Amino acid sequence: MAIAFQVKAGDAQTLVPANLKVKSNEQGLVTGGMEIYTTDQTSGIPSYSIAFIYLEVMSQEQAGNWPIWGAVSDVKALEHFKHFYNFPYIHKKIKIETRGNQQMASIGEGEEEGLMLSLQKQMDKAVASKGLARIYSYSTEGQMLLTEIPWLASGHQGKVLSLEIRAGKNKTLQLLEGVQPSYSQISTNAFSYSKPLKQ
Repeated sequence: MAIAFQVKAGDAQTLVPANLKVKSNEQGLVTGGMEIYTTDQTSGIPSYSIAFIYLEVMSQEQAGNWPIWGAVSDVKALEHFKHFYNFPYIHKKIKIETRGNQQMASIGEGEEEGLMLSLQKQMDKAVASKGLARIYSYSTEGQMLLTEIPWLASGHQGKVLSLEIRAGKNKTLQLLEGVQPSYSQISTNAFSYSKPLKQ
């Protein structure tokens, strides 16, 4: 499941490194996204659930995404993301349920920091798309990395039934409290992470 949202460029810029610029439109808004899903076992990594939030940025005139928050349900999978990509992910319990045309996700249930998202599938709005996601991050040595992720998605547009962000003391989530999704989707995706490339 996934949603897209927009935030003010000034607020978004505080969530990315100083040498990156957020990609804003004529209204001074930056597009961000949240994805939540469970994977199959692959490449020796056990199946895991993940939730992550990103913002659109520009690096050397190339558009891409910068992850600003994420949670992974499996410790081994989390170690993989931290070791190879140094994404700002943490370990949290993630629960994803499907009931008829609805899908619900809970991250960090009962904790001060977490979120809940509920979507309803719009059966008359099927989607089938593909693309190449470009994800920027810093290595542990402070060098910019680029990871490319080709993906395929098939499913339906969604209707947001509810979105609750519990920021706790997390300043990143505090800036996102109250965001209104502009798009949502429930889909089955296929994707592959490339080896991160130094920029």
